[in-house]
Amino acid sequence: MAEELVLAAGHPDEYVSGALPALDEPLARTLLGGLGVNVSTVPEGVLDAGGGTVFWQVALEPDAQGALKQLAGEVYGDPPVDPEDVRALWAAVQGLAAALGARVWVRIGGAAEPLTAELLAVVVGVDGSSPR
Repeated sequence: MAEELVLAAGHPDEYVSGALPALDEPLARTLLGGLGVNVSTVPEGVLDAGGGTVFWQVALEPDAQGALKQLAGEVYGDPPVDPEDVRALWAAVQGLAAALGARVWVRIGGAAEPLTAELLAVVVGVDGSSPR
């Protein structure tokens, strides 16, 4: 089962209420493009920061007025998950978050919590177990 990885300038639950601060969309598109994700003409793509065993199916999510509020989508592993790929994805999302002034979250069972490298490894099944 895939979990949702969210990059936002506030808590992801603020997205629904409209209280989530906006992200710099041109910068987000440029940064994603630099990571090999083509979002120049579409609002979504797949980030594969490693050797092809861990992915983030990322979408640019605007509010009703069109302001980019978060980057979000499923994060998943393709067994056997390579720990190096997890580290590469972790570094990529941390770099995106830092450049955009955002934090990285993971939504598990409806609840959003801050993402750590260890939690990312568990979510994608790096230990050889099934992903969460």
